[in-house]
Amino acid sequence: MNKFFLIITCLIITFQSIAQFAEVKLSPEFKLKKNITFEEHLSSDETGHYVYFKKSKNFKESTIALAKYDNKFEQDWNVEYYADESDIRTFGLKALKDKFVWLLSKESTRNQYDYHISPIDKNGEIGKRLKVVSIKTESSRDKPAIIWELSEDTSKMLVFNTLDKNKKKLDFEYSVTVIDSEMNKLWSKYVKLRKSQEQIEVISSVVGNDGTHYMLVYEYDDRDAKTSKRGAGNKKVAAYDLMIYKLSDGMKTPEAIELNLNDKFARGGSIKVDKEGNIVCIGMFSNLKRGNTNGIFYLKIDDQGNVLNSKIKEFSKKDLEFLGERNTGKNRSGDSGIDGMFSFGEQLLLDDGTVMVSAEENYVTRRTDSRGNTTIVYHSKDIIVITFEADGTVSSIKLIPKRQASQSKMFISHKAMAVDNLGAFFFYNDDIDNIERDLDKQPKKISSFKDCVTTCAFINKEGKVERQALLKNKDVDALLLPKACKKVNNNTLFFAGMKAKLFAKSNFRIGTIEIQ
Repeated sequence: MNKFFLIITCLIITFQSIAQFAEVKLSPEFKLKKNITFEEHLSSDETGHYVYFKKSKNFKESTIALAKYDNKFEQDWNVEYYADESDIRTFGLKALKDKFVWLLSKESTRNQYDYHISPIDKNGEIGKRLKVVSIKTESSRDKPAIIWELSEDTSKMLVFNTLDKNKKKLDFEYSVTVIDSEMNKLWSKYVKLRKSQEQIEVISSVVGNDGTHYMLVYEYDDRDAKTSKRGAGNKKVAAYDLMIYKLSDGMKTPEAIELNLNDKFARGGSIKVDKEGNIVCIGMFSNLKRGNTNGIFYLKIDDQGNVLNSKIKEFSKKDLEFLGERNTGKNRSGDSGIDGMFSFGEQLLLDDGTVMVSAEENYVTRRTDSRGNTTIVYHSKDIIVITFEADGTVSSIKLIPKRQASQSKMFISHKAMAVDNLGAFFFYNDDIDNIERDLDKQPKKISSFKDCVTTCAFINKEGKVERQALLKNKDVDALLLPKACKKVNNNTLFFAGMKAKLFAKSNFRIGTIEIQ
């Protein structure tokens, strides 16, 4: 075992939250070696927190390391794990109930890829490697795409492979394997749809607590994957359907559930399983192929595929006025809507059936000077939060203003946490001056880490928005790292603060935010 980090005293900061009393626990600054990167928080229990790191992959060198921190953020242990062979590809670690699993793949024979998982217990001991599935491809160009994820209760793990044969005439193929927390393979199935590779585009994929797999897809009408066609009155309408494919143990073929958007153009969406096992699907749509975003849709189905609620809502004039001129405009037909730079965010499910979803304005610009040098800038702007009641009715559409631009991806995005009976908290980085500005005012632009404070915005179920600086620059001296933020329990968020790399080294802090 190797200790990478410098350990000093933990900091505890308490503040009167905008919604509740909150306690922030913050570690000192840890220093990493230049070939190690902080990857992800895996889980927390009453004894502490488990996170993993990646190392640069050289022959006979560790590919990942798992570390355990106690509740004072002092490191109990860390263990490095070897891939054994140079041609093994690692997909990292996930927390499956009371253990961790490491997913790896290897080209065992020509154009055949074997996927294995290795269990790791909470003392860092690694168990016997188990084979999950083998995927045979036509050529070396056709490496399978993979999605692996956990059920909401972390009792099931899904390994979902799609195969791309690079030929329009070939059918869309995928495989699904579901494993339980005891490392038993519950079921595995290979599926060939009667649609070409070009006709199926996977948007979202989830596994239910019962091991059922759901995927949300665009299903195009023809093999050329055209996005529009002529409808009534020669008007251009969507040339694809939005479909949910459901597959579970014992089913010979997947069940297809169509989401009827009345020929509108989908602008992204996501699916999630709620506590009752229902599937909630939410997304946005446009009335035109290249128009603004004009509204939102909501669908809830039970585990038998029965539609419980279905709503399509066009943005009202009041909705668009609240979002402001900088986020809205008219398309060539004269319809008003949201400008098209917003990316759809995660769903937050509350205990009473309320659903809150966010969309954030993210885009990238590239500029090349006369010498041929290209500068890439990552932009992250306003967050739109839409709240749905349990029956799918939209109760509020609110905006959290921000305006960021940086050459670092670390600057981008936000992390959200729902708290039952309250609403949702949104954590992001902003200039302190913006917190005091009215929500409808243009926010001050920030482009430097020095200008940032860790900010918390709270939106209750009625749509009231409040903001507050959570940590000051001098407290954390780093940015929140969104991919390493994770909800630990109903009231606690684990987070990591990462500094910009200096000479290939990166420093970070970890901590928790607990809402009392």
